[in-house]
Amino acid sequence: MQSFIAGTSNIPYPQQYGGKAAGLILLRQHGFCVPGFYIVASTTILQFIKGRYKVRQAVDEWKNSYHIDENSLWAVRSSADVEDGPQASYAGLFHTETNIPVANIAGAIEKLVSAYLSFNNNNYSNSPLLGFSIILQKMATPDLSGVIFSKNPQKPNEKCMAINLIPGLGENLVSGRFEGLAGTCVKKHIWWDGIEKTFQGQIFNGSLSDISLTGQQIANIAQPLIKELVTGATKLEKIKKHPVDIEFAISGGKLYWLQVRNITAFATTAEVEIYDNSNIGENYPGLSLPLTISFVRHTYYEAYRRMARYFGMDKKTLDANTPLFSNMTGGINGALYYNISAWQKLLYQLPFGKKTSKLLPGVLGMEPAEFTKPQIKPGLCNYVILLKNITAAFLLLRKHNKKYEFVCNQALAENKKAAFINNSHSALVERFLDIEKKLAANWLAPLLNGFFAMLFFSLLRKMFSQSRLQQNYPNFINDILFAQGDIVSVQIVRRYRQLVLEIIACKGLTDCFNTLSPELIYSKLPHVFPAFYKNVELYLNDFGARCDEGELKMETVNYSEDPVKFIALLKSGISGHSIHQAQLVQFNYKNILAKEYRLNPIKRLVFLQLIKYTLPLLRNRENYRFMRTRIFALFRSLFRAIDKQLLNYGLIDMPGDSLWLELDEILNPGGAGSYRNRILQRKQEYARYKEASRSNRYEKRGRNLIPIFQNKKLIKTEKLTGIGCCSGIVTSMIRIVTPDNVGKGNFSGFILAADFFEPGWVNIFSQAAGIISARGNLLSHTAILCREMGIPSVIGVKNLTKYVNNNDWVKMNGSTGEIYIEQNGK
Repeated sequence: MQSFIAGTSNIPYPQQYGGKAAGLILLRQHGFCVPGFYIVASTTILQFIKGRYKVRQAVDEWKNSYHIDENSLWAVRSSADVEDGPQASYAGLFHTETNIPVANIAGAIEKLVSAYLSFNNNNYSNSPLLGFSIILQKMATPDLSGVIFSKNPQKPNEKCMAINLIPGLGENLVSGRFEGLAGTCVKKHIWWDGIEKTFQGQIFNGSLSDISLTGQQIANIAQPLIKELVTGATKLEKIKKHPVDIEFAISGGKLYWLQVRNITAFATTAEVEIYDNSNIGENYPGLSLPLTISFVRHTYYEAYRRMARYFGMDKKTLDANTPLFSNMTGGINGALYYNISAWQKLLYQLPFGKKTSKLLPGVLGMEPAEFTKPQIKPGLCNYVILLKNITAAFLLLRKHNKKYEFVCNQALAENKKAAFINNSHSALVERFLDIEKKLAANWLAPLLNGFFAMLFFSLLRKMFSQSRLQQNYPNFINDILFAQGDIVSVQIVRRYRQLVLEIIACKGLTDCFNTLSPELIYSKLPHVFPAFYKNVELYLNDFGARCDEGELKMETVNYSEDPVKFIALLKSGISGHSIHQAQLVQFNYKNILAKEYRLNPIKRLVFLQLIKYTLPLLRNRENYRFMRTRIFALFRSLFRAIDKQLLNYGLIDMPGDSLWLELDEILNPGGAGSYRNRILQRKQEYARYKEASRSNRYEKRGRNLIPIFQNKKLIKTEKLTGIGCCSGIVTSMIRIVTPDNVGKGNFSGFILAADFFEPGWVNIFSQAAGIISARGNLLSHTAILCREMGIPSVIGVKNLTKYVNNNDWVKMNGSTGEIYIEQNGK
């Protein structure tokens, strides 16, 4: 039987071989230069699945029939009837193998068939059994790879094309692994964005190796072929009667056309999903490993689906919203992002959702984000039930809070680190499921509290913005936040400062911390300074779940796990320590409201009630953040015990390798296949992620992920604005704080600037003359600490670290949020 069909221009009914094969046949039919390819039809694959025909036998027949060069390299790709279709691309749905030598093609085909069977078993699309073919395409050896869009997805109403180019292989561009040089084409003229940057890529010459080219070098290689590219894209759009995106490669000055498909975002309207890490990046800075990303995605799905069900969302609506619940967070180039569009669409379906969904990005400290209104909308009856349940949830919130706190403290007491020692893998998985079940049933409290905190605080801000208070008392909202009461993050800083002061007050301790390494200090404390050592142990018992960076990540080592890290933090804290007294705010909001609304008691009463409800909600919100940190530390200990068992079973090679796996993979090792290959592949991916640039925001249009950068040019002197969150006018030099330098050097007297301030950076707050943060809002951790410690501060200054440099002189006003910069000189 003829198992492999040669890809020619005269194949009848090309769509029977799937969208990808049909696209290649179309290119051949219209005279485009396409690398040679062959199709394994679905009928042949069915014979493979039923065991009637061996893959290796078929490959041998193909090699002999077509005289295939044994030294050639091939790409092995899926081509299903749902891929690259007119309404949805489903790109990369199954599997792709690239740079495959002829000797390994049978194995690559078997992997694709396995992925196809898994897809159908999971009923991913709720479709009947999918028609499925496989393409073998000869690999080009590209100097550049790229994608051209016959209509720019970012500018659907303008007559322009978009092009992205990357050095070497195109898989890195299509997957979003590396950023490419972007260009905009209008009538065969092109304008490049990022011509001065350096772009990473890979080439294959027996093995993968890294390559980098400047934007100018890429443009020089591509320029002679731009006219051909634009002409071809225009022709293909006319043929398909739809905007298209086209993958291509440039090798030795020749253009190869690799694929054409509809731009699915233009099927109806250009629907956009916004991914933003302005908020979540504070808890998960930089790269997060696969276990962290998958665990976070899992917890958000479980928690918010339960919350929606509690509010009364019926099962049909819940199921229809599953894609939104499943994608509230996601990983891009190894970093965690909120899919803010999914959040907005879910919020839109709740009472008052039309307004609160628009306010959400601002509450989270993000730029505004438009979203497509969901087609799912509860009927009037469901809407009434939702409103009733939300009201009931608010009235019962105190009860929910007490139960949540009890269950969390019970789980922490029953599952200390020692409880996981010597447990089998199956016992640890059972323990995970048991803890998750108990906590998930009561995780409603912090979600409800956060929901109502956002709602009441938004209402309070809106009412203030429309009142006479805005003119007479512009810092009214900021100042009432001083009345939140004692919160755990403030206790953490106070107790830390007490330890620092204890060191400074004792000459022996001071000498010890100034002259010895953290390791020697910690070994000496129990014997030489037992009283101080006891205070350190008490601190770690209460707050040891904290760390200096990324305290919610599964890969993080916190202070309880490594007390020497906390000693290092104390050691850095005594250098340049200064004592900030909490700001005494002469502010009585009740008197101000009585004065301003003497003749309007109803409005005064509304203000008073809003403030009465808002303040405890905000206090609990901050306290529950730390409870979450403690609970995540519990799961981290459990995952480390699982990691040890996987190592004992010989499934992984090194301690910590399980961090490179996803949650379902470590819980179900029987179905995970070979861990080692996955771990090696992901380590290689993350090595590339580490070098790649990332944007704070991405637009996802269909399968296309587009970074949104702001490249505003700087001038010598410039005024910036943010949100003033603690009053005071300070003029001083800037010191930029990063995870690399936070534990080093003297920050005393500087205005400290950072993209964000980690909760664990308590050592630098007591040294700062002022604080400026690119991220955050009035309710963020940084704002709360600065208010408590009386440190003039401004937050939410977008792209701050692109505007300021170390040793710039800055005048900041913590009341108005104004910042005046004079680079390198007063």
